[in-house]
Amino acid sequence: MNLHLTYRPQTLADLVGQPAVQTCLTQALQRHQIAPAYLFCGPRGTGKTSTARILAKSLNCLSHDGPTDMPCGTCGTCKGIVTGSALDVTEMDAASHGGVDDARELVKTCQLAPVQGRYRVIILDEAHMLTSQAQNALLKLIEEPPARVVFILATTEPHKVLPTIASRCLSFEFRPIAQKVIKAYLTEIANAEGIPVNPSAIEAMARLCQGGLRDALQLLAKAALLDHQPVTAQDLYRLVGQIGPGELKSLVTAIQTRNVVTLMQGSRDLMEAGHTPEAVHGALLAVYHDLLLLLEAPGQTQLLTSLLTKQQLAPLAQATDAQQVYDALDVLDGAERQLRFSPTPQPWLEATLLKLMPERSRPSSTPDLTPEQVWRRVLAIAQPKAKALLETYCQLSHIDLSRGVATLVVDAAKQATLTKHKGKVQGIVEDAVGQSIQLTLVFADPDPDYEAELAEVAG
Repeated sequence: MNLHLTYRPQTLADLVGQPAVQTCLTQALQRHQIAPAYLFCGPRGTGKTSTARILAKSLNCLSHDGPTDMPCGTCGTCKGIVTGSALDVTEMDAASHGGVDDARELVKTCQLAPVQGRYRVIILDEAHMLTSQAQNALLKLIEEPPARVVFILATTEPHKVLPTIASRCLSFEFRPIAQKVIKAYLTEIANAEGIPVNPSAIEAMARLCQGGLRDALQLLAKAALLDHQPVTAQDLYRLVGQIGPGELKSLVTAIQTRNVVTLMQGSRDLMEAGHTPEAVHGALLAVYHDLLLLLEAPGQTQLLTSLLTKQQLAPLAQATDAQQVYDALDVLDGAERQLRFSPTPQPWLEATLLKLMPERSRPSSTPDLTPEQVWRRVLAIAQPKAKALLETYCQLSHIDLSRGVATLVVDAAKQATLTKHKGKVQGIVEDAVGQSIQLTLVFADPDPDYEAELAEVAG
């Protein structure tokens, strides 16, 4: 069942989720304002190649006397473009035909007048795969094409297209399609094809395809092959090898409640089910991203990106606070490289999960200390050379022992020195208060009166 081919758009009116592209191309065809070259860029599965073929049909449809935004789809040219046999339309995959010799053949082809239609259309799919020599060979042709020749370049990586070519094209950006648009479209097709799927499965497809309609249709086609109906979200996650929302929620709950046994067992179960440590890391990153959004911007549920719904995220958000989520994001950020490049990523994943657990609350051994009191302790335990530097050029302006943060104001004249030795200074502060401290340096311009006083004393 090739749903992505069966439901491929045949006119601009059929294009899904790209209203700006649809409007601009429709107006251009209606006004007969045809550019010599177009550049369609955007993620895969968003309609670039389909739109290129629609534009080719709109320019050459034999049922109309000129360019039209409603090609008939039944004339010889329209059918030939669909089957790839149209004489006036050349579609080339630059991934396999991206050499300079292929480009020179295109140059020769463009010198020929159209045979059946009004325009000779050249569609270059995956245009970023053209070699630099091939792009340079086409540059003059795209800059000054022969009459009745239109180039359409489609690419997922526009930064790899030479700027000299991109600047000569009329560019259209195909954006990832909104989830609500994909859900409505999949529901319509599932009803038309008689595929029984739960709304939760439709929502899961819309999340998993990441804005690509072709991927969404292929997921729906896979779901139709399952041996039990209706298809649920859990069936779909199992089908594509994705971590399910239930497993993910259990993992985060174990982290929040410091349930080490459940956490380690859940991690091992995911590994045995074939999920990679990188996949678990990515899923957790999306969950903590959503938790932060719920805490900092409660009403913006349209920004949620993880596999968990708002209803599943709500109790997790209530069991934490923004600072703990920020700390968790820092842990995940630091673990990404180890998980990606380590030959043994599973121990790194388990260590990361343990580090994600919030610290046990414990009474501070140094309650109610003011910055002045802490600073006196710091100077008392610092080595003579460090003490002279800190006493002359630094001052502790703020400390919060409950959060483990402190701010040190530093004379800008010693910015390089204190930045270099920040770790040592932070260690002295930690020794003074008996706990971990995250030290922030703030650099201030020197006080002119104080500088004059120092100079007078030195003199």
